[in-house]
Amino acid sequence: MEMESTQFIVTQKNSKQLWNKLFGIDYTVESMDDLRRSAGTKYTVRHKGDDTWVCDCKSFIFDTGTQSVTMKDTRQKHEKTCKHIRSVMKKEKLPFMATGFR
Repeated sequence: MEMESTQFIVTQKNSKQLWNKLFGIDYTVESMDDLRRSAGTKYTVRHKGDDTWVCDCKSFIFDTGTQSVTMKDTRQKHEKTCKHIRSVMKKEKLPFMATGFR
């Protein structure tokens, strides 16, 4: 009995999606406070492979002005998001709704 060989074709797009899902993806977001001293400052938003979000801005680190959001498609709740994380979510067209300030 002959075994049928199976080929898997992995495109560059598929491998990038898999890589991002496993290891996360980093986004660079410029400061949204033009009137403050942080104008021109860049922050790194990281969407980790386990579907958690982190940002290196002071609001996220010190938990000031963060907001909890719920994803509309999966109902997963993210207790702590800053405006930089939410801007990336909007840019990536991820459906979410604000569920409260912290």
